[in-house]
Amino acid sequence: MKDIQSTTDPGSDIKHVSVDDVDIEMAVDDEMVFVDNCWSSAIMRVENSVKHLMDKHKVKVVAVVKCLLLVLYLTYFTYCMYLKGLYLLGSAGVAVYIGLDVVRYNPQNIQSLLGLVVFVGFGFVFSTSPARVNWHPVFWGIVIQFVFAVLILRTPWGYALFDWSGHRVEEFLSYGNAGAEFVFGKNYRDHRIAFAVLPVMLFFNSFIFILYHIGVIQVIMKKLGSFLSFCLACGPVESVIASANIFIGLTEAPLLVRPYLKHVTASELHAIMTCGFASVSGAVMGTYIQFGVPANHLLSAAVMSAPAALAITKLMCPETMKSYFRDEVKMDLGLEKHRNVLSALSSGAVAAIKIASNTIANQIAFVSLAKFVNMTLEWFGDQAGVPGISFGLLCSYFFYPLSYSMGVASHDCGKMGEMLGIKIFGTPILGYAELASLRRNRFQLLDYVAKHNHTWHWQGGDVILEATNQTLLGGIMDERSEVIGTYALCGFSTVTAIGVTLGTLVPLAPERKPDVVRLIIRAFIAGNVASFLTGAIAGLLFNGQSFQ
Repeated sequence: MKDIQSTTDPGSDIKHVSVDDVDIEMAVDDEMVFVDNCWSSAIMRVENSVKHLMDKHKVKVVAVVKCLLLVLYLTYFTYCMYLKGLYLLGSAGVAVYIGLDVVRYNPQNIQSLLGLVVFVGFGFVFSTSPARVNWHPVFWGIVIQFVFAVLILRTPWGYALFDWSGHRVEEFLSYGNAGAEFVFGKNYRDHRIAFAVLPVMLFFNSFIFILYHIGVIQVIMKKLGSFLSFCLACGPVESVIASANIFIGLTEAPLLVRPYLKHVTASELHAIMTCGFASVSGAVMGTYIQFGVPANHLLSAAVMSAPAALAITKLMCPETMKSYFRDEVKMDLGLEKHRNVLSALSSGAVAAIKIASNTIANQIAFVSLAKFVNMTLEWFGDQAGVPGISFGLLCSYFFYPLSYSMGVASHDCGKMGEMLGIKIFGTPILGYAELASLRRNRFQLLDYVAKHNHTWHWQGGDVILEATNQTLLGGIMDERSEVIGTYALCGFSTVTAIGVTLGTLVPLAPERKPDVVRLIIRAFIAGNVASFLTGAIAGLLFNGQSFQ
């Protein structure tokens, strides 16, 4: 050790010490020695166990943490219902989640944000009274959709729950095939819609009647209606209609509030029609599933359509009058009182005949008219030197920007635009049939590639499997585009549905005919926008992980 010198200032008793350098011998092991005892040993074992657990189950632990954060956000969401000043914090929470999870792992999903902005902006610009828009139901309607989409598309347990539910629904609907086979024979599926799909509609509609007879439907609609009324601050008439349309069609749902139709405001009347256009009944949903549409996404789309419809209807036709109904309304479907379950079963089957006959008539009429239109357009195109023009081709170009704004891949926007045109101007069944065909093609191609090592190519709009000399007509779509299409096509907002709605509401409330006629086109557009909004949110949160 070197010398340490000290000096003393004149006139001062303070001694200053200066250190030139100090040599310190470093030990080989600098770790402090702790006295081992029971307490420190127990803590050490816990610490090592935690480290081992984190190293072994890191992915699962992260998933659990995300789920806990989601639960905390849901709790926070409930608290926000009472404090309107927290809208900014709610928006910040959604933005942070998008930034940390969506942008980080799926940056291509940001394309769907364009759709959210476009659809909300469209509803505001074309609102009946933009200055009177109450943003509470609009904001929280979109947030509820976002939360549902996170549960279904971003959490393994949420996806597994809806996937399990979807398989159970498919299994349940398959029992309807027993009756069809008994009546029509084993080859009944050769008649694609008439005998293969419509028996499912009869079977499922009978089941709905049974649930209504024993009171299950009323309880579910009441609870869902109360939840929507609580979250969106909407009236009981609107919330009951929104929840009812998840199970029953746009012709049956208005019967629930038939005594109140002559007293509802214009905004509430618009909401009744919009909810009908934006949703599908249980029987029709069963038909889509029979075509091969994924049941789990179809179920979630049916649930998400309720808050979406309420959000868009309150944006495009805000409340400007005082509503007479702010308390509970008594629901009455107007069905005959059944003496027992068998009577309800029989009535449900008979009532479904009307749905089935309308479906058959619409399919025959639209397919025939579409064939005529396509041949006419093709003839005019040939005369003008532009071959290949068809109704589907025109729709693919017309709805291309709409498809792109929802997040559909650019190479799939043409196919999606064609399906949207078929759904809006024709029937959703044909749109879903085309989507199911493209989905089967993708699965067939994946199976083929696993066996034959990518020996395939595109030829026009079709996929050619070279090793087996097969042609996949229509080609394929990305899985993300398929999911967006499942949500965007979910709804009964077709041109033919306008006539159905008029034929339902006008006889129930003749004195409201001028209002119904004035608002029905706006409600038709709002129903489509609600479906497109749901598709955009699905596109924003789709991640295509292994659990999907």
